[in-house]
Amino acid sequence: EHGDLNENFTVGEEIESLDADSSTAGLEVEEVISLNELLYALLLPSGNDAAETIAVNIGRKIAGDSSISAEKAYEAFVAAMNKKAKEMGMTGTSFTNPHGLHNDKHYTTAADMLILAKTAFEDSTIKAITRGKVHEVQTNKTKHKWYNSNLLLYSNFNELSEDYRVANNLSGTNSVFNGYATSGKTGYTEEANKCLVFEGEGNDKNMIGIILNADETVIFTEASNTINAVVKEYELLEWSDPEDKERVVQVVNYHVFDGNKLKYKVNDPLVTAVPQANKDSYTAKVKWDESKVKGDETLTNLETDVKQG
Repeated sequence: EHGDLNENFTVGEEIESLDADSSTAGLEVEEVISLNELLYALLLPSGNDAAETIAVNIGRKIAGDSSISAEKAYEAFVAAMNKKAKEMGMTGTSFTNPHGLHNDKHYTTAADMLILAKTAFEDSTIKAITRGKVHEVQTNKTKHKWYNSNLLLYSNFNELSEDYRVANNLSGTNSVFNGYATSGKTGYTEEANKCLVFEGEGNDKNMIGIILNADETVIFTEASNTINAVVKEYELLEWSDPEDKERVVQVVNYHVFDGNKLKYKVNDPLVTAVPQANKDSYTAKVKWDESKVKGDETLTNLETDVKQG
């Protein structure tokens, strides 16, 4: 929203404040790199150094002053994060930094992560980056090769970097690979434990899942099982369509109108995910609210105002 993807930024000393064991993309001070490439560094290997660089450079744009200190630019960026979260309806979220490293005042909820994920995965740039497995770039300083930390995307662990495979004792076929998985974002701190926002699609269904505070041994298995269940075992029942102007129900249990037909229209689609095995047992009912309507066979009056939604 505030930057040009093709604009080059210079990595500053802000990245040196990160702890030695922090997840990084291997950026170096004085390295020149575009915002687009920084997003790959941020989203594939979880580069906290990329998050710092983006925050400082975009923070200066938000503040409208390229000469302000890295600290002031950082504050402007975090303030913009919180403003955006509020605008999006993320009522259980507070940001203090751009990468998620622990701070008692930095927190969110699964429901808010869903709001954020739905918005992010609809963005063409973020969609392209998070769906990729590996990305290479040559800068003025070095050549980077970044791997996606979302293990759902790899059919074989040999596709990952040797350092990662050795460190995590991985080799051969990946048991948590899921062909329906499309994208996602991993996260970890000691306090939050393993976290994963994941996306999958198949059988004309698209789904997003949120797992927080999980154990490393189960998080990708849980995500894969969830994707399989939604894609293979569930069906979407659409009760109403905003484009359908002729949706009709039959009035029941209201004596003067029993048997009559009632047309209705909705602002947004009403859709339920139900198990395929018993989908035929579901029926839709439109409730007649007597606190809002009164009438007889010839005349019906509204008792209260009808509000949008």
